Amino acid sequence: NKVMNIWAFTAIVLSVYWVINDARVRQIGSPYTSGFIMYSLWPIMVPAYILKVKGEKGLLIIFGFFVALLMPETIWLIANSL
Repeated sequence: NKVMNIWAFTAIVLSVYWVINDARVRQIGSPYTSGFIMYSLWPIMVPAYILKVKGEKGLLIIFGFFVALLMPETIWLIANSL
């Protein structure tokens, strides 16, 4: 269970860090005013940013991100049910 918590925390931190740096590289400016807001509301802000930058193609990226985020827990649940 600790591994899943570490995995989720790391994925969240890295995704928010990516959004902030990507916005800087693209010279979009700081997305959504501050990093604190991004960390607080990441389930809304990260997908919104991806849709803003990638358009409809971003839906596949968002889906892949959430699959990767939930994969360890899904595998753990399957392994414990055997």
